[in-house]
Amino acid sequence: MLLLDEPFSAIDIPTRQKLYQTLAELRKQLNIPIILVTHDLREAHLLADRITVLDHGVGLQTTDPQSLFTKPRNARVAQLVGIPNLFHGVFNGGTLSWGASPWSFHVVDKGRIPPNSQVAWVIPQEGLSVHTAPDGQRIPCRVNTISSLGQIALIEFSIDGLDEHLTWEASAAEVKRLGLVQDAQVYLELDRKLIHIMPLRPINDPRRFVGTT
Repeated sequence: MLLLDEPFSAIDIPTRQKLYQTLAELRKQLNIPIILVTHDLREAHLLADRITVLDHGVGLQTTDPQSLFTKPRNARVAQLVGIPNLFHGVFNGGTLSWGASPWSFHVVDKGRIPPNSQVAWVIPQEGLSVHTAPDGQRIPCRVNTISSLGQIALIEFSIDGLDEHLTWEASAAEVKRLGLVQDAQVYLELDRKLIHIMPLRPINDPRRFVGTT
């Protein structure tokens, strides 16, 4: 077994990129398990076949990188891996109600969540689309902030009638095409199939489901 404890933390970015490639090649040659300890989620996503999320020494979830970021086991995992669009709602009989808003979504559960339970839910970036015209399934919102990061922009929306904010990542060209500016009215569409609901707390916590009245 090869144990690497934060091996790239004190290395400059160009050298780090080269070492990533070296480690990737080394994995192909060595027929042994490699454990990499890191606080850099991008690094873990880039190098790992499977990721274990630890919280105060307790393993909360072990899965492949794609599943970790799209289907975290519970709200705490979602917080630790920095999923931006993490919300709360009430799940009842296949329907997810979003807080005090009129919006509800039909979502699929594996039958583990009791009826009328408070839950956490996430939606990945690929499950979001932004439009300039209304539609029955689209949620009205306003552009709160636009943070440009080179050719990529992070846009924060405030949802009309709901004290929630949602983050969307788009190319600079997409921002220009949509005419996005601060305080612009737009309409957000969520791909219901990509909504993932989960307990508020770890599965062994008796408080993980909190019934509503």
